Amino acid sequence: MPTSKRPSKPAPGKPSNDESPSFKAKVIDTFVSASSRAPSLREVIQRSAKYAFIDRSKRQIVIDTRAVFSSIIEVGRFYRERSASVWFYDWIKSKVGEQLIEQTLHARYGDVEEIYQNERPRFLVVPSDSMEPIMHRASEFALRTVGRKEYDLRHLLAAMLLADRSAAELSGNNEKLFAEIYNPEFREILLSNLKEGHEPREDIEEWARILSVSRYDANVATPAAEITLAPTPTQKERFP
Repeated sequence: MPTSKRPSKPAPGKPSNDESPSFKAKVIDTFVSASSRAPSLREVIQRSAKYAFIDRSKRQIVIDTRAVFSSIIEVGRFYRERSASVWFYDWIKSKVGEQLIEQTLHARYGDVEEIYQNERPRFLVVPSDSMEPIMHRASEFALRTVGRKEYDLRHLLAAMLLADRSAAELSGNNEKLFAEIYNPEFREILLSNLKEGHEPREDIEEWARILSVSRYDANVATPAAEITLAPTPTQKERFP
């Protein structure tokens, strides 16, 4: 009996040559109003599927908050270009250490793409009940800060951090890591980095209101963890 060749599995965080474009498209379509000009956001979206929950009873691949947070951490760890994922990874690493992060990145639910490609009827790729309103809120934050509804990674991350924690799907073996995620300390770090490098005409005072950081002072620069120079308008497509 002929057997199909099983695709090789890449190490966590490493690019895969076996990923199906059709599967990628389905995952990207799940994130309504996501900007197509933000490389770091695109990486997070595509890699979130690796950590998705497989609901066999409903034949669904569910992109939940746990999957997206895990993907943000992975992208921040392996792709060190300026991004909200890098800021988040550096901060969460300082809280829980590298070993717990490594365990989190290996805690996958299964070979998601293989399930999508091979099982019939085909599984649907859907956002979880908690992620759907988060995406709408990320779009709202983008409109308030940069005047467009297409959100970037910083808007999505902020919406996740400010969402109802009780609705988040964060169960698993790494409760300590996910317990740190909602520490309000990171909101100040996010604002600090945005002050150091942001889009032209991006409303930082509105960011301060969104993140509820009362110590924001427009006249006093706060040192950023990774950034020393503010990007020029020609770098717009690479903002986090």
